Amino acid sequence: MNIRIPIFLLPLLAVAALADYQAPAFPFAPAAGEVGSTAVAYGDPRILSWAAQVDSVVYGEDVDAVWQDPGAALGPADGGSLDVLVLGRGGQATLTFEPAIADGEGEDFAVFENGISDYFLELAFVEVSSDGIHFVRFPGYSFTAAPVPGFGTLDPTYIDGFPGKYRAGFGTPFDLQLLKEAHEAVQGDYAAFSEAYRQQLVENFPYLDTEAVKFVRLVDVVGDGSALDCEGQPVYDPHPTVGSAGFDLDAVAVLNEAGPGYPGFADWSAGHGLAADPDADSDRDGWYQWLEYKMGSSPVDGESIPVSGLQLTGEASLELVFSEVPAASGTLEIQVRNQAGEWVPFEGDVEPVSGGGEAPDGVAFRRITLPATGEAAFVRFAGSGD
Repeated sequence: MNIRIPIFLLPLLAVAALADYQAPAFPFAPAAGEVGSTAVAYGDPRILSWAAQVDSVVYGEDVDAVWQDPGAALGPADGGSLDVLVLGRGGQATLTFEPAIADGEGEDFAVFENGISDYFLELAFVEVSSDGIHFVRFPGYSFTAAPVPGFGTLDPTYIDGFPGKYRAGFGTPFDLQLLKEAHEAVQGDYAAFSEAYRQQLVENFPYLDTEAVKFVRLVDVVGDGSALDCEGQPVYDPHPTVGSAGFDLDAVAVLNEAGPGYPGFADWSAGHGLAADPDADSDRDGWYQWLEYKMGSSPVDGESIPVSGLQLTGEASLELVFSEVPAASGTLEIQVRNQAGEWVPFEGDVEPVSGGGEAPDGVAFRRITLPATGEAAFVRFAGSGD
């Protein structure tokens, strides 16, 4: 379809003030059962649900086939040491959640490993994502000063922000608010993070909806010191181990979960008093009904459109800002017309609008940049629903 691209003004979003990011105080929280421990017991009444599905596993080195059962990472932890998914040295696993994890009061989820004692601990990095593409890593701190042999021990008070900090039956908790504060900090003058950690936070956090975290990824720490914490210091854990090397994932518990999901196209249409006709244009604004559903505009208000217009941003580029509802079903496609007059997929970057974040009602603002050739630029949106 050929679309009209009138200009509209994006609303300003009110953003609540965040607390200043503060690195955890050393010594860190002690072992499970001790005063000041943050460990979450597998029977904790705060637990609402558990990981629903394993999205993917990439096994690292030295993990026998008997430990390569993705299903072992699903469902409740039981405090045992055998029913686990072993990642292998440097391996990783990504789990999905339905309902999604949400940022609520206190910690939002907890990761359980199968450590056989309070001091034989195998660690992992934890990363979260809303879209399954952009993952944000939690800041982890390791003050262990020297390499640890294969059957050596760690002091949990020297470790913070790493799953595996606690023995079997006790999970390491994570609070999504911490990522908000960390991202805010790197926009200012906070300089303690390493450049590598700061860069991944800047690049990936804008795509994270902390009210709808659908993916949690665990990445085994290779414990020889080659892996670095968020401040660029080496991370040590028992190394090398064989047969069941690396992080042993028991379960991931949800402590705060998202509310009801975004409605499907049929329910959304009915809510506006319309039949579920994806090709309809009831308000005659040039936007098909399915596109208004996926892009967050109203199908009964001709002045509600999801594109702000092409704007010249320099001598060589044009910028187009549009809205999208990531949680709405279906896939939005962006197409451009080439010099031969053919519609082809847009192959550039789709970026979040700086400072916009997620708008009310699940609407997010995106931006694409096109070359300014001196000739007319044509962009259209298409897609498919369920």
